[in-house]
Amino acid sequence: MVRSSPALPLLQPATRTRLERPQTHSNPIALPVPLSTRSTLPVEADPDRVGLLSLPDELISSCMATLDARDLVQLELTCRRTREVVANDALRWRQAVEQRWSTPVTDRSASPQDALLEAAASIAGSWKRLYSEKHLWDRQHHPWITPTVSETEAMIDIITGARSPPIPAGSPTSVMLSSAPPDLSPTMTVVILIDGSSSVTEEDFNSMKNLSSTFLTSLNITHPGSSACLIQFNQYPRVELDLTPLAKGQPVAALSTMEQLMGSTDIAAPIHRAREILADKECPPGDKVIVMLTDGQTHAEELRLAEAEARGAAEDAGARLFTFGVGRDVDEVGLEKIAASTRAVHNSANRFVSGHDFEGIRGGCYFTLRRLKK
Repeated sequence: MVRSSPALPLLQPATRTRLERPQTHSNPIALPVPLSTRSTLPVEADPDRVGLLSLPDELISSCMATLDARDLVQLELTCRRTREVVANDALRWRQAVEQRWSTPVTDRSASPQDALLEAAASIAGSWKRLYSEKHLWDRQHHPWITPTVSETEAMIDIITGARSPPIPAGSPTSVMLSSAPPDLSPTMTVVILIDGSSSVTEEDFNSMKNLSSTFLTSLNITHPGSSACLIQFNQYPRVELDLTPLAKGQPVAALSTMEQLMGSTDIAAPIHRAREILADKECPPGDKVIVMLTDGQTHAEELRLAEAEARGAAEDAGARLFTFGVGRDVDEVGLEKIAASTRAVHNSANRFVSGHDFEGIRGGCYFTLRRLKK
């Protein structure tokens, strides 16, 4: 006889109980909400499910205020929600760029570096893209400080006022980078001064020629009918090419064949020569600009003479002067003083639109072209 097996007890469904929240912390960590949540939860939402990702973008941005670029990238990798917030947070990326590359100044309206970063961010497409561009550029060109592609284009735009880019998101509405002064002529007369003294290396000399060529090529497109004069200097200025229309192509060709003079340096003499050329009655009408590329190495008396000549060029010919520092040991303070001489004349005459941060340097300023990192 087969013995029957004892009946097995029926399994009862487990009773689901609510887990009590631990009481060991006064501020327990909130459970995350689904990634699809995009905005602030309604008032009646479960408070247990209110977390960081449920906050509006503006509040999440405030929570990121103390993060540096590395932290922002790490946060961006955590999930789709944070990736979108971080990628689109222009304010935080602008803050990261300025903390790393902006130069502290007392007069923010006349800061060439701040204006340059503003313009470069517009050209790059966003503050985040500018940060990435500058970070990679610095690694490739270490130990030299040189402008990126976006910054080079921004330098040219600051001089010519050619571009009308949209203001980057997160920029103060009062910063009108896209506003070119209404009194700038559609044609320009440019005198380029290139330092050919012995203190300039071959690499420095080539970088000056390359920037000048890029500038003139761009100017020929944005300001048809413009003219240029090329002067190389050591202790004496030498006119390499008289004022010639850019359309003929001769200025760019002359730059490619220019050979370095060598010798000592006098930076006041070439500015005086440019002043004479631009003040001459035979000079074509239109906006007049002096672009000086040098390491600025000189003595105090010659620096004062250079400032006086720059001021005279602004008063006699309405010229604006922009200096570019090139070399292992650049006198950035001195070169900024020279450029500030023409800027002061134009600003005092209210030549440029008031109320715009960018116009503060339209009358002249200093830029770094190639300098050894200290």
